[in-house]
Amino acid sequence: MQVVFPAHGYQHVSDMNFDKKGSVLQTALYGGWSDDGVWIRLRASVDPKPDGTFVMGCDAFRVTGHNQGVMEEEKPATYGYRDECRRILQEVQSRLASGSTPTAPP
Repeated sequence: MQVVFPAHGYQHVSDMNFDKKGSVLQTALYGGWSDDGVWIRLRASVDPKPDGTFVMGCDAFRVTGHNQGVMEEEKPATYGYRDECRRILQEVQSRLASGSTPTAPP
């Protein structure tokens, strides 16, 4: 995951959280008064199932006050980010299925 998300413009923040700066339009719509604009956060998950397999998941959030401690506010993102999450997770799945384990970018 730490290779695929950065390939789509996301920065690895912590554990399985990945952020990228939102567009000018997203900032105009959701950025409020923040000088930093709006950021998009994808939170990935890998959950074990009773049969020994795993389920990958991804949730998207709009973040204002990015990296500003108590001023940071995270709200669920719109339906459109489900498609982006799905595309990224499909790429992760195909890389795992093919056995490719590239190194993370610098």
